[in-house]
Amino acid sequence: MHESTCYVQLSKSGYDWGAYPVVSLEEDGEIVGEWVEVTDEGLKALDRLEGYPWLYDRAIVEDVANGFRGCIRVYCMTAGKAKDRGERVEGGDWVEHVQRSSRVRFTLS
Repeated sequence: MHESTCYVQLSKSGYDWGAYPVVSLEEDGEIVGEWVEVTDEGLKALDRLEGYPWLYDRAIVEDVANGFRGCIRVYCMTAGKAKDRGERVEGGDWVEHVQRSSRVRFTLS
């Protein structure tokens, strides 16, 4: 499996839904994320995990900044649905956003 950090230059925004981020491709902005290469079976497992097609849609995108082209899938939802439950993640980096946030998200015991 190949993993890569990406700085995707697309028209999109990230939203904070508490335990996880949500991406919308309908608004301007950049998102920091990771690309993970998976098999067809892995994609089916990710679809179940991400609630595709009930919660999320899937879109094919290009990561122009890193030269990744081809069949890159991103789980996303409409901006209206994303905004309904979460605040916009300024700067597009959800991990950084969580680290700056004063909210307690969850604890492990």
